[in-house]
Amino acid sequence: MPKIVKKVLRKISKCRETCKRKKTNNDVINSLVNSKNIYLNKIGISLRAVILDEYTETERATFTKLEQFRQTLIRSKQLVQIEDFGAGNSESTRTAEEMSKGSVINYSIGYLASSPSSRPAYARALYKILEAFDFANCIEMGTCVGVSAAYQCFALQHNERSRLITIDGSANLCKISRANLTSLGLTNFEIRAGRFADVLPGLLNEVKTVDYVFIDGHHDERATFDYFMQLLPYLSDVSVLIFDDVNWSDGMVRAWNLIQKHEVFTAVIDVQKFGIGLIDKTSTEKISSDIFKITIEKSCFKKY
Repeated sequence: MPKIVKKVLRKISKCRETCKRKKTNNDVINSLVNSKNIYLNKIGISLRAVILDEYTETERATFTKLEQFRQTLIRSKQLVQIEDFGAGNSESTRTAEEMSKGSVINYSIGYLASSPSSRPAYARALYKILEAFDFANCIEMGTCVGVSAAYQCFALQHNERSRLITIDGSANLCKISRANLTSLGLTNFEIRAGRFADVLPGLLNEVKTVDYVFIDGHHDERATFDYFMQLLPYLSDVSVLIFDDVNWSDGMVRAWNLIQKHEVFTAVIDVQKFGIGLIDKTSTEKISSDIFKITIEKSCFKKY
């Protein structure tokens, strides 16, 4: 099947799924908000705020600042040479060996800030979820130019112990994102350069316990599942894992379908673009064997 046909069919499927979820959004969100599990309740309230666009004035000011920051980056035509150890595009057939070796590609900062970076609604969802918890050790896998990292770092400012450690395979992107986050006045972050497979094991041994992980890079079926399994022994009693682009490719769909069934999760929420797994080791029972499915999309088409 030609690539353009597959792309159109994927877009049609996404639009249908978005419309289907909108019909049940209120009921599912109410289930989350009214949950007896206080942590699932927090996530539900956070996602409801994004769907209903209900924010405090302080949050709105922060989001305005961060979207102005994004737009400045989008206008940049500066080219940056990056080392890409990922899966390529959603139709790519890179082998594990090719991904391990990596490839050198030139991108404009404007492209990186617009296409690969988390879109506003999803960036705000990350912010609201982190703001609702008292997490200390947080990890992001996939820094890019620092847009999603900025949202997460601002959300973590309410806790002096909190920090975001973000990893990217490209040293040049790490340098750019470090400058970007610093320009926003942020200090509660650390950026580490290197392949996830090389950096993650040592980082986990160093921090001992992890409260939150945003997995937003290397969209490969086997790699995504392997990272999940690596993280499991280090997760704190109450933790949240967020997997980005779970419908990005057939392989990512398979990886997400396998991950969401793992017994470690107290509850799983599928937000269409990303999946959220809640781990509450203090709870003796799983909230539901079903996956909570919602959408925070205003439209099935990208908007900035």
